[in-house]
Amino acid sequence: MNKKVIIDYFGSVQNVADLLGTSHAAVSKWPDELSDRIFHRVVGAATDKGIPFPQEWVGKSNAA
Repeated sequence: MNKKVIIDYFGSVQNVADLLGTSHAAVSKWPDELSDRIFHRVVGAATDKGIPFPQEWVGKSNAA
């Protein structure tokens, strides 16, 4: 999954940082292509907080 896709969907780097309880700087340092660990952390946080995300993200993996 591409970092830009995640940021665009949630609206800003700060929104993603807030979702994860981390800093703007931490999210900004992510690589362009996210690891499965980071991607699943984002999806998990959105799920836990009841924030919808595209259903095509379900089951997505960079290994595929």
